Amino acid sequence: MLTIRTQLLEPDHPEIAQTLNTLAMFYYKKCDYSQAEPLYLQALEIFQQKLGSQHPDVACCLSDLASLYREQGKYTQAEALQKQALLIREQVFGPEHLETATSLRSLAILYHVQGQFKRAELLYKQALAIREQQLGPDHPDVAWILRGLGLLSYGQSHYSQAEEYYGRVLHIRQHTLRPGHPLLGDVFNLLAELYVAQERWSEAKEYFQRTLEIWEPTLEADNPDLAQCFNGLAEVTVAQGEYAQAELLCQRALTIMEQKFGEEHYYVAQSLRVLAALRSAQERYEQAEALYQQALTILEQHFGKLHPQIISPLNGLASMYQKRALYSQAAPLYQRMLTIYAQFQAPDHPDVVRCQRQYALVQLQAERQAAEA
Repeated sequence: MLTIRTQLLEPDHPEIAQTLNTLAMFYYKKCDYSQAEPLYLQALEIFQQKLGSQHPDVACCLSDLASLYREQGKYTQAEALQKQALLIREQVFGPEHLETATSLRSLAILYHVQGQFKRAELLYKQALAIREQQLGPDHPDVAWILRGLGLLSYGQSHYSQAEEYYGRVLHIRQHTLRPGHPLLGDVFNLLAELYVAQERWSEAKEYFQRTLEIWEPTLEADNPDLAQCFNGLAEVTVAQGEYAQAELLCQRALTIMEQKFGEEHYYVAQSLRVLAALRSAQERYEQAEALYQQALTILEQHFGKLHPQIISPLNGLASMYQKRALYSQAAPLYQRMLTIYAQFQAPDHPDVVRCQRQYALVQLQAERQAAEA
């Protein structure tokens, strides 16, 4: 298509830019970011030169490029571009337009990924109000905002609130999509992950299996969403002592993530964390420790040392040290978790209280251990 258009049109024609942007999106969805970026930049340059810097097509290209930078962890660049896109859409369409809501959601996702939960929630709710007013409460585009709010609640351990949001998403999708649609699998997977966080293992397993019943026949075998589902189901099988099945699931997930993203991507870190939990449950502690440390290194490089994403591997590693009576090594990890929690969680939240108790316990255990030495 691009070759045909370049033969028929001038190289800086807006239709060429549109084709470049479409091709960039193709590479972005395949996670081939190095191919996508120059195409987005080329399209953006043409749009700006031919249509002006305040044109809606410029805003669309800016937002797409910002999403690419977000996935690469280039948050400062991504924020500047998303804000620019939002400003254009507000000026061209007005503050209550659906295009403006799209930019608000994109900016919310960016803040969400960075752990800036309050800013993300405000933007999600602004976008939700616009879409509900313009489209009605049961429109599929409303479901995407509710999904984001559910994930935001889940990330802050507000589980009952997350379940309410997911329930609305499921209601909308069940009434607007055919049975077996991949987006129904998406909701089932979100619910399963929510039940894992609450240690509701039987319900989690049921929903992961319902997800796979939809996704395995419809998604490509190397789809990262499928790998995420394998990771989640592996966590369940570890908790239920089904180590052989967990091993197979972990390896399938890790293989997909490494082949799709490379060995240093944060999705790979999630697979490493689950595999570490399996090794710890099998009492293969040296391997578990190495895997937890590898996952932490990747996540710290991508998100920083005090991001909420760090909590899960920190907790796994601290719990393993505690189980092995390595109390002096566990204590600073619990302390670091409390520092992270303080950024976004109320002091009386159950996760915070639980972490405080473990921290106090390992300190006491470390003191007794030292006195007996």
